Amino acid sequence: AVVAPSDKSDDLWLLDIASGVMRQLTFSGVRGDPAWDPTGAKIAFSCGASGREGGICEVSPDNNIESRLIMPGASQPSYAPDGQSLAYILLEPETRTDVWSSALAPGAKPQLIRQSPAFDYSPKISPDGRFIAYGSAELGRPEVFVADYPMPKRRLQVSTGAGAQPSWDPQ
Repeated sequence: AVVAPSDKSDDLWLLDIASGVMRQLTFSGVRGDPAWDPTGAKIAFSCGASGREGGICEVSPDNNIESRLIMPGASQPSYAPDGQSLAYILLEPETRTDVWSSALAPGAKPQLIRQSPAFDYSPKISPDGRFIAYGSAELGRPEVFVADYPMPKRRLQVSTGAGAQPSWDPQ
C-alpha cells in the first residue's frame, strides 16, 4: 500500500510487487501512513484534511468495502499483531501530538501511551505485541524510544544523535 498522487489529491494505491501494476484504492484524498492489519484484510491510513478534521480510516485491499472512518482526529496508525487494537497519535493543543492506543471494539476506552510537551509520533507496535517504538522530539531533536506495550511501565531511548520513523524486524 502506497500513497501516490492521483488527479487532484494524494490517494492510497495498491502496488502488486510481482507485476508492478498499481491500483487506486481511495479517491477523495489521504494524508498517508498506510498500515496493513495482520490478516491482510484491511489497510488503515490517515485520512481527511489535518488535525481533528481527519482521522484514521480503513479500506479493503479487495475494494469490497468503501473506506470508513474508524478513529476520528487520529493519525499514523499501527495495528497490534492480533489486529484487535491500534496505536496512533492525537493532536493535543497543550502537548502537540501524543501516542495513544485503543481496542477496535465498540465503546473501547483509549489509553495514553506517551505524552510529552514535544511532538511524539510514528508509533509502531512490535510483532510480538510486547513493545511499542515511537519518535519524540522531547530532547530537542528527534529520537526513537521503545516502551512496554500495552502498559508503558518502562521506556528506553534506542537512537543517539537523532532518529525517526521506527520500524520492527518481522522476525
